[in-house]
Amino acid sequence: MIGFRISCLGEGQWRNCLVAESNLFAQIVATMRTLLPLLLSLTLMQFSAHGGEPPIHLSKTLGNLEFVERTNYERKELGYSLRYQTKDLLKADVYIYDLGIRNLPDGIQSPEIRKEMQNIKGVLREVEKLGKYKNVKELGRGERKFENLNTRFLWTRFSYEQSAGEGVAFTGLRISETFLLAHRGHFLKVRITTKHEDWAKHGPQIDQFIREIAQQVEKGEPDGAANGSQPSRSKPNEPLPAAGPGR
Repeated sequence: MIGFRISCLGEGQWRNCLVAESNLFAQIVATMRTLLPLLLSLTLMQFSAHGGEPPIHLSKTLGNLEFVERTNYERKELGYSLRYQTKDLLKADVYIYDLGIRNLPDGIQSPEIRKEMQNIKGVLREVEKLGKYKNVKELGRGERKFENLNTRFLWTRFSYEQSAGEGVAFTGLRISETFLLAHRGHFLKVRITTKHEDWAKHGPQIDQFIREIAQQVEKGEPDGAANGSQPSRSKPNEPLPAAGPGR
């Protein structure tokens, strides 16, 4: 702790006070020259500890879905997720994470990305065994690509019913699609789920949402990025949910 004190009492001491104040100013300048680099270093260390520059910046609006919130996970390898939704409650979650894997190749051809897609499917089956989902069925799988774009996603589509419980508003049949690729050393996973009865209406909206993510993967940072936006919330060390939050 550094402290400064000047006492100038009585007449005739003003010259001494001026000298003392000059010396004090010099001490403050010298101290700030020492502290500023340290403070800057601590700031940079804190930025790096929170993951540094995100691998992709997504717009606050994708298709007709609007950004709602960002969820940060305490375990660094689980990254963060971005929630988007429409006024009629079509909801999408974009997960960005690396699972602690170094030098993850971009695209969809690496063993790591293929294994992660298998893990996503496995989690749905495990959730069914726990009784939270019922009648889980894989309806399709493969690769998805959009016209005039080079970006490809691994893709799967499931149907299931969510068991009744706290916070579950709908227990009917749902359709859920997952899109997955690796980008700049991170997994980029998108899961979109809707009611089976709304699938025909929401299908084109889902395609446009994924198409715009693919465009931003190829073009870089858009205006009005959602990644650092508020509101946001943090979650404890929970696994990155392949099945996503209940809808």
